[in-house]
Amino acid sequence: MKLERQIWYCNGMARVFRVGVFLVAVILAQAAWGVSLTVNIEGLDQKLRAHVLTYLDISREQGNGNLTQARVQRLHERAPEQIKTALQVYGYYQARVKSDLRQEEQQWIATYSIELGDPIRIESVDLQVSGEGQNNPEIKAAVAKFPITKGQPLEQPRYDKARDALFRTAIEQGFLDAQFIKRELRVDLRTYTAAVILYLQTGDRYYFGPVSFNQNFLAETYLRGYVKFKPGDPYSPVKLLQLQTTLSDSGMFQSVDVKANRAQVITNQVPIEVTLSARKRRQWRFGLGYATDTEARASVNYNQIVGSEGDKFESRLLVSNTTKRFTAGYSIPLADPVKDQVGIGVHYSDETINDRESLVSGLTVSHTTAWGEWQRVISLNYDREVYTIASEPQETGRALYPVYSLTRIRADNRLYTRHGSRIYLELRGANKNILSDTNYVQLRAGLKWIRGLGEDNRILLRGDFGSTNVASLSSMPLSQRFFAGGDNSVRGYGYQELGPKDAFGYVVGGKHLIVGSVELEHRLSGNWSTAIFYDVGNAINSMSDPLVAGAGFGMRWNSPVGPVRFDFAWALDKPTDRFRLHVVIGPDL
Repeated sequence: MKLERQIWYCNGMARVFRVGVFLVAVILAQAAWGVSLTVNIEGLDQKLRAHVLTYLDISREQGNGNLTQARVQRLHERAPEQIKTALQVYGYYQARVKSDLRQEEQQWIATYSIELGDPIRIESVDLQVSGEGQNNPEIKAAVAKFPITKGQPLEQPRYDKARDALFRTAIEQGFLDAQFIKRELRVDLRTYTAAVILYLQTGDRYYFGPVSFNQNFLAETYLRGYVKFKPGDPYSPVKLLQLQTTLSDSGMFQSVDVKANRAQVITNQVPIEVTLSARKRRQWRFGLGYATDTEARASVNYNQIVGSEGDKFESRLLVSNTTKRFTAGYSIPLADPVKDQVGIGVHYSDETINDRESLVSGLTVSHTTAWGEWQRVISLNYDREVYTIASEPQETGRALYPVYSLTRIRADNRLYTRHGSRIYLELRGANKNILSDTNYVQLRAGLKWIRGLGEDNRILLRGDFGSTNVASLSSMPLSQRFFAGGDNSVRGYGYQELGPKDAFGYVVGGKHLIVGSVELEHRLSGNWSTAIFYDVGNAINSMSDPLVAGAGFGMRWNSPVGPVRFDFAWALDKPTDRFRLHVVIGPDL
């Protein structure tokens, strides 16, 4: 028995050995068979090349570590027909493809040289609209501006986009039953021409019916201020989406659901149902951040919904190495709760910047409303300020000053803007006969302009301007003077280190401000970009005073809360200084 067990054991070990050898052989074979692949497309511009690559099976296999020689050859054989099919989307039905596949050790290189030939051109466009919407001004304008015309090369994406835009116009004008009763794109290879045939039947027009709110925590009179349409207005999905967005952005609700009840349509009027759930009436938010100007900072925010009419109480405490700031305000919505409200607030700040110390406390009463695309704020402010510059005696200033400001922001995306702008205008002033220590009038203006250049580039232009009409700058409170330098001013210089100086060399601030900046950003990969920039400006007392410049480069990370900017900047008027690092987090606009 003992001998039999030994024989059984030896046979078992032999089987294990054979299996191990087989597995090693398989692994070595896979290593020998695995090849790398490169696909080259020649003869096409960037747009067509990118389009063709999406059709090619062989292109999608690049980077596949398990690719074998046999599979490469099969994919290569299919590629010419796939290329021809892809090019037909852009009207090229006579394309010729020369293919080549060669091997360099474990590297396979597939090359496809393409002669496009002439594209098919559109011979005729038959576009007709019937039904109640045929005389609708917006639909008629869309038909008149239909971008597909006779003589154009046939491009399927352009045709699809134009067709869908026409259909969308009909829906947005309230023709919810609109449909294409005939939708054809005919290609005649014999005559090498194409014909577009679109017959749109609009059906009847629909209108808004009554709006009902399903909630029990806010007054309906307040909620109806969000609704910008009334029963009997032409139905518009765009207006319905705007209602959903403004309610969601108000910060008053945990969830918002706006829907059209097509099942209860009466005489073409669509009832609208709005279902709202309450958010917590009291909310606390805590934050930590960093910017070069303020260094590390912490913040505490508290806000509360008061009553059932949309009143809000909001307060914020910010503490950093240089600043302690507290604000609190109570706002009351008016007829339009989104754009029209009055508020009263208090503010307190304690700042130590360079050789200057400032303690400001004050009160503000304001009215905020919309003026076309602009947000308009009219406020009356009273400040009492105690400040010191270096070792000079402490000063106390007071000012009662009205402020009139206008702000307009346009952006395709507020977190990461490729096309957008921000314009800010403000006028303020004080009279020493009305609770103020001096007479002055001050204008402030700011502009930021962003444009995308191609797929991977942006240009950012920024300008800030300020001017004060005052008899003596020394009579103005420190917080009302202009300073330059820092993260969002002239980079390469410290925060507010630029401006006119006193006899002892301390920066005391100026009457005017001029700052300009140009920045070019290039996306590297994913959410990372690099940038170069040039800033120029200063705080001055005379428009003839010299300006200073800073320049450098930086890195950008497009984070979920907006861009994070790391800038290395040199003060060009201080060639002996080292570079300065600027770090800023937040949206561009």
